[in-house]
Amino acid sequence: MITIQKGFLFGLFALAAVSCTQQSENKVDRIAYANEIDQWHSERIDELKSENGWLNLAGLYWLKEGINTFGSDESNDIIFPAGKIDGRAGYFLVKNGVVEIHALAEAKILIDSIIVKDKIIFHPDSTRSAQLTHGSLRWFIIKRDDQVGIRLRTWKVKPWRNFLVLIGMK
Repeated sequence: MITIQKGFLFGLFALAAVSCTQQSENKVDRIAYANEIDQWHSERIDELKSENGWLNLAGLYWLKEGINTFGSDESNDIIFPAGKIDGRAGYFLVKNGVVEIHALAEAKILIDSIIVKDKIIFHPDSTRSAQLTHGSLRWFIIKRDDQVGIRLRTWKVKPWRNFLVLIGMK
């Protein structure tokens, strides 16, 4: 009888010792896991706020074959954000997948810090599209299947501030 009690007590003691060790290891794992999640969140937010992140996207506009007028005026085919560009900035000409820009001189649209007026900005054989800028706007041509479009970004503003408030980080 005494041997059974000793065996029972020894088993109970061993179980308690293992349980304490396991809880300690779980705490370390939970702390490491929480730190890993926090690091991932921080990196993801930095990525979203970066120059090529999702938070500075202002629009995607599909172009039709022919003339596509653009500017901030509502009468344009492509309407850029109000106050960011002239009402009438020019037009894009799409012909057989080739995209040309025809900018009005007063619009002051730049490629590599040089004002452009008339220029081919996308050819189907191109590996990259030219990046155009005006003030805080930056855009380039993208191709998806048989469509070409304008990917517009705002890169000198901080649209991510509302996002940080939304996710509880501000």
